[in-house]
Amino acid sequence: NVVRAAELGRLGIPPDEVILMHLGFLTPEKGLEQILSGVAAANKSGVPVRLILVGEGKISEDIRVAASAVGVESLVRTTGWVETEAFPAIPAAADLGVVLRTPSAGETSAAAVRFMAAGTPVAVSGLRQFLEWPEKAAPRLTPGPSAPAELARLLARASAGGKAWESRRRSARADYEESHRPADVAEATIRFLESL
Repeated sequence: NVVRAAELGRLGIPPDEVILMHLGFLTPEKGLEQILSGVAAANKSGVPVRLILVGEGKISEDIRVAASAVGVESLVRTTGWVETEAFPAIPAAADLGVVLRTPSAGETSAAAVRFMAAGTPVAVSGLRQFLEWPEKAAPRLTPGPSAPAELARLLARASAGGKAWESRRRSARADYEESHRPADVAEATIRFLESL
């Protein structure tokens, strides 16, 4: 993928690393402990994983402490502020996106949609409306103590690559094109409001 290769180069990421990416601030409510534990488990099993946090100026003290506690502080990197023009392509650099927050008001996840638009599968919490997305594009992690192990297994599959992972990438982009393009969603919303 030309866009992915370009983004890896721009971010200075070696092509042999498996990139797990999170967009925005990573907080306890967004699965901080599960994500870092999943990275640790994948790393221990030999996956050359790196967690990239996009859009945060630096690792906050909470993230630094949590990453250090599970031995992955050196595997966590932040991009800092990303210019608006550059932001849409960045998720293409990831092998797997991750969105583990709990949808609380019937909302979707803009971060998950951004990953799918870039043709990047995104691991999501297996909760509520996140279950509406095709599993191939948005593999579900069981909320609770098994989530880190499930995330580590997904990272191992991403590391193996091949046709199976490329199929996930195609599914992510296809699902975006089919039902998540912003212009289409806006048009459907207008049609609904006009029908009231």
